[in-house]
Amino acid sequence: MVSLTEEVAFIEDYIALQKLRLGEDYPIQFEKEGAFKDVQILPLSLIVLVENAFKYGVSQKNKTPILFQLKLEEPHISFVTENFLKENESESSHKIGLQNLRSRLELAYHKKFDLKTEVIKNKYIVILKLK
Repeated sequence: MVSLTEEVAFIEDYIALQKLRLGEDYPIQFEKEGAFKDVQILPLSLIVLVENAFKYGVSQKNKTPILFQLKLEEPHISFVTENFLKENESESSHKIGLQNLRSRLELAYHKKFDLKTEVIKNKYIVILKLK
């Protein structure tokens, strides 16, 4: 396990790198709520979801928003990603990244996590809750 603070810093650096690639005006939000100082988390468990949001949500035609929300709500950590699906998506998803993440979470957290995905009006939403 690693500090959630370190994971947040890694995600912020990754988002900053993507903004360099896409332009500062691309609508990307990372909302954080709670004190993460003493919280431990499985290393690199959140970045998979962040990478997927950029891979499948960035459109060159339309600057569609990407949202990340991280909340500490004792005794849970909640991480939500939202991105619009690209029209005529050339990238085909095999969901291997999500399957690998689920396997890693099962080993680390056993039954004390929930990972859900849903599509609502062309918006792809991933919700991860860790106890």
